Amino acid sequence: MLIVSSRLITSSWVTALLAITMMPHMIEGFGIVTPSPAFTPSSSSISPWTTSSSTSRLSMMAGGFGGGGDGASKKKKKDTKETKLKPKAQWDRYSALKKDSIVRVGVKIVGDNDNDDWLEVGRIKSKGNAYTEIAVARQRAIIADHARRLFPLQVSAKDTVQWGYLKEDGDGQAPSQEEGEEGGDNNNSSGEWVVVDKSVLTDAQKGIEKEIGFEGRPDPATGFYCHYSEGRLVAE
Repeated sequence: MLIVSSRLITSSWVTALLAITMMPHMIEGFGIVTPSPAFTPSSSSISPWTTSSSTSRLSMMAGGFGGGGDGASKKKKKDTKETKLKPKAQWDRYSALKKDSIVRVGVKIVGDNDNDDWLEVGRIKSKGNAYTEIAVARQRAIIADHARRLFPLQVSAKDTVQWGYLKEDGDGQAPSQEEGEEGGDNNNSSGEWVVVDKSVLTDAQKGIEKEIGFEGRPDPATGFYCHYSEGRLVAE
């Protein structure tokens, strides 16, 4: 029979009690939080076993260091795509601007050293004569399209063109011309061609296309911008 010293037993119990007493502090030192007795877990509940380091990391993410995936702070890109204009609609608007001045418009092929002449394509109007450059720039697509109809051997879809209007001597009102002449004479009036860049549309008001219009030179081959009377092409 082994005889255990009472001093040894007493020392062992003291060591065990100290360990039990220090255990909560040791657990807390490792950052572990025990669950609340009132917590009832379910399939959709978040685990209560969360370390302090994880909590700190989540706090940093929520503070803008990689969190906030909703994208609410991102600026929405401005939609700058232009609405495609219809030739017939712009022709009707041109006709409705009866009291406003006629301004001749045309194109010039960029990089064509053999031909530096402007090709007159048609005429524009703007309400109150206030939007001449904007009228050219906003309707540049239908102006270029009509240039290819009128001058198929000179202007192709691959060509880069400049748009412009004829700033005439005097009051700026374009003189009358015979609409029935195909191609017309580009040198029958005095003035200076002014190049228009599409950057003028930067500050243009929304819906400006309703304040402007375009009428192309008649093209009997396609019927674009042609006026007929009793089956014959006539001037407006």
